[in-house]
Amino acid sequence: MSETADQATKICTLIKITRTDGQIYGLTDLDVDILYSSQEYVSASGYSPTDYESSNNLGVSNADITGIFDAAGISKGDAAAGLFDNAKIEVFVYDWGSGQLVRTLATGWWGEVRLFENKYIAEFRSLTQKLNNTVVEVITQTCNATFCDSRCTLLAADFTYEGEVTAISVSATTNVFLTDLANFADDVFRVGVISFLTGANANSSFDIKKSYANGSIQLYNQTPYNIAVGDTFSIIEGCNKTIETCVARNNVDNFRGFPTVPNPDKAFRIYSE
Repeated sequence: MSETADQATKICTLIKITRTDGQIYGLTDLDVDILYSSQEYVSASGYSPTDYESSNNLGVSNADITGIFDAAGISKGDAAAGLFDNAKIEVFVYDWGSGQLVRTLATGWWGEVRLFENKYIAEFRSLTQKLNNTVVEVITQTCNATFCDSRCTLLAADFTYEGEVTAISVSATTNVFLTDLANFADDVFRVGVISFLTGANANSSFDIKKSYANGSIQLYNQTPYNIAVGDTFSIIEGCNKTIETCVARNNVDNFRGFPTVPNPDKAFRIYSE
């Protein structure tokens, strides 16, 4: 009995993070660093991870990974720049007494890493979730091309502008701010992307939730660093993927949707006499 208990006290968890550029980070919940298979796992004993959900469906689960970033010394700038998006995650059970790997607990990928209420949140996508990926072209009423890609054929430069932050709404940490781009209609930049050129968030890009004719911009997510008056940026218009937008931009020949196809509700509706 005592031998079993002694073995249990020598068990710890290893977390291996492999970015898409090949950079590897290793963490352990043990109170000392571990070197295993030529990879150093830095002690992160103060980190208590949120639970990963394990199920037999194809869904994803969210996890607060702020503690992982803090323990590994990962900067907010690297996270905001998307360097950890789609990183491969491996979680192991390790016997530090014998120096042997006991088992693999989980293998998967992070989705987009985003900042929410001052915490970094990432979707954990397991191997089975890959079965939920679309690998063929799907017929939809809206366009399935990415705005300004090779299938769209429009040039991003024709829809990109530069501007400057002129005021902050309520506080510096908000995701709403005013710019000097006041000559555009409401929502011209909706679902577009803003990329900061200067300031604390320089070299980071963010998705736009709303834009207004007075030059106000609202982002989907909070920025990792305070936005300040005088920060400069480049911004690209958004695309709502509709045939009407393609017509307005004289690009209807490259529209990749099927607007006349009835949606499922209409196609399978049972009509009564």
